[in-house]
Amino acid sequence: MLVMRPIERLIHDPKVRRLARPIGLVLGLLLMATAVVFAISERAQLGEAFEKLRDPPPETVALMLGCVLAGITLTGLLFHILIARFARVPLWEMQALIASTTLANYLPLKPGLLGRIAYHKVRHGIAPVQSLRTVLEAMGLTLAAALSAVLLLWACQALNLPSELVFFSPLLALAGRFLPIGRTLALGFVIRSAEVFLWALRYWCAFRLIGSPVPYESALVLATASCLATLVPFISNGLGLREWVVGLLAPVLAGVSMEAGIVAELVNRTAELVVVIPSGILGAFLLARHHRSAPPVPPTETV
Repeated sequence: MLVMRPIERLIHDPKVRRLARPIGLVLGLLLMATAVVFAISERAQLGEAFEKLRDPPPETVALMLGCVLAGITLTGLLFHILIARFARVPLWEMQALIASTTLANYLPLKPGLLGRIAYHKVRHGIAPVQSLRTVLEAMGLTLAAALSAVLLLWACQALNLPSELVFFSPLLALAGRFLPIGRTLALGFVIRSAEVFLWALRYWCAFRLIGSPVPYESALVLATASCLATLVPFISNGLGLREWVVGLLAPVLAGVSMEAGIVAELVNRTAELVVVIPSGILGAFLLARHHRSAPPVPPTETV
């Protein structure tokens, strides 16, 4: 708690928000613009990719959109579990909150984070420091799940073992029964691991859609790097940063061109927005109606 209180004050500091919001927006848009310009400059690669996108396999598109929706659902389930230690939040309400704040997080400085903290305080009496704790735990679980999957994949390759063994990485959560992290974070690790695998499947689909298919193992490593890029503060959802990370790593990890990596990430982000925008609007509508019809829980003392 003593560690999180300074972080909470930093996030809510008006001076920090005034400075970070425009800086994050400008930097993200600049990175995005340069990625798009770079991809367009390679017209041959871009033309081939867009030619493939003219008539995409419907099953691949459906799989990709389904992965995005499933990822949002798993995130809602994760926060439902993490927040249960402080208050009872119905699963449907947490799903709606995650959907709406995921959309809001596309704005600078991730206002969805602040909105979620404020909502829990008003609706459920959860102290901001407790909400922030769940956010930091979720970020730590993302890091742990992503790195454990990649390390296990590399171990399988080094020992000449089947790469499918990487799907057993969630079993590392069993150690939670013998470590201080406890069952809640162990279950959270399993959920985050499933999300990482879904991210990898999204990249596998994206590269197929642009006519540059990559092995699932390569997609998994790229997905890990992309997940870590989203954790960078002030750049909402890794705007622009994800494009460059995937583009720079694609030739090394997947054997495809940098342009293909950037275009694949643009396709991935487009699929993300196709799902995030309507689900976020629906979630915000449901929360607003719920707030009008049901009284909030009286606030509790800050701990």
